[in-house]
Amino acid sequence: MDGCYPLHPSLYLLKDQISLSDGGLSPPSEAINTDGSKTEKGVGAAYCRIAQNQIIESWFVKLPSQATVFQAELLALSKAVELAKTMVNQTPIKIFTYNRAAIQASSNPKSKNHIARQIFLSLLSSPNIKLNWIKAHAGYFGNESADLQAKSAADSETTNIHQIKFSKASLKTHLKKFLTQEWQRTWEDATTGRPIHNIIPKVSFDPVCWTREEILFFTQHGPFPSYFNRFKILPSPNYSCGQVGTPLHYATECILTSSWHIKKPAENLQKIWFRRVAANKNSRLLLRKIVQHINNNRALFRPD
Repeated sequence: MDGCYPLHPSLYLLKDQISLSDGGLSPPSEAINTDGSKTEKGVGAAYCRIAQNQIIESWFVKLPSQATVFQAELLALSKAVELAKTMVNQTPIKIFTYNRAAIQASSNPKSKNHIARQIFLSLLSSPNIKLNWIKAHAGYFGNESADLQAKSAADSETTNIHQIKFSKASLKTHLKKFLTQEWQRTWEDATTGRPIHNIIPKVSFDPVCWTREEILFFTQHGPFPSYFNRFKILPSPNYSCGQVGTPLHYATECILTSSWHIKKPAENLQKIWFRRVAANKNSRLLLRKIVQHINNNRALFRPD
């Protein structure tokens, strides 16, 4: 993972070393174009050295799938700077990239990204190397060539993967994905919480905004004789009318809660009924009133 050791703020690049204007409008006869790309098959980084609208040298590599486009852009930029440092007979040497964030990070002495810091130091010692933004997908030969190389690298089946350090953002994303998968597997294999699993089969970090009464109803852990009997608090799951006191019974047919009844489903449609009721705001309002009524009138619902 990237460290956080910014360079001394007294170090800075020359003004003409960085340009955020579209360099593709007046390209030099020779330049280096870089690109990073992410596809469904992977991540790729590439550069193309262009002279007179011809590719005279190129480099590309495939990165781990968890790498970000920003990391790919910085890697391509660092390799392009290394190449530029060997081109001693050409002044100035322009490197084009469409990624403004990569340019800004590479020109910032306070950057915490280790690749960006390496690029900054190389630019500091080689003022003839210039970084220039270029508009993407504008038909510029160099940019399109580098983009094609990066996509080809990303889509390649090679097992020779260029390893890089995780960024904090990609590490968090990777860990969150792993934890979510493990959480989902545990949720599916569990033997408890099945009423909630029926309603919320897919785990999520987003909260479900249920009220206390809704939680009691959908978990079936509320003031219901069926629940109390399950844990030996009551000797019978039945209540005063002689019926089993389940949440579904109170919501659909109990004479003591008839003011808030919802249509009772067929037995084979009960799971669907719970999902639809949970998704319906008006139905949940009725459930809240039922649970509140039971809580406020416990004596009415005690078994005889």
